[in-house]
Amino acid sequence: MIQTNGLTKHLTIIISMVRPLVFLGLFAPLLPDVEGGSALQTAAKFNPLTYVVDAERALFNGDIWASTTVTGAVSAVLVAALGLAVGVRAMQKDA
Repeated sequence: MIQTNGLTKHLTIIISMVRPLVFLGLFAPLLPDVEGGSALQTAAKFNPLTYVVDAERALFNGDIWASTTVTGAVSAVLVAALGLAVGVRAMQKDA
């Protein structure tokens, strides 16, 4: 019989609670604005990856200097910086 500690049970609960948020976070920016409902559009406005995807769409259309491209680049840098800061902090806690 496999024994699990309390951490495994807590992680299972956390993962099951976060799964719908991951869906919104990963797939909401990829939907066109007309496809998502109003709740999904509101959630997408607060998701920084929405601006990155909009910038990618502008780049595919050839709009290199569009305002959406600049906003997406700034958003990508901020997401990367936040991820780096969280990752470094987590590594320092474990050390």
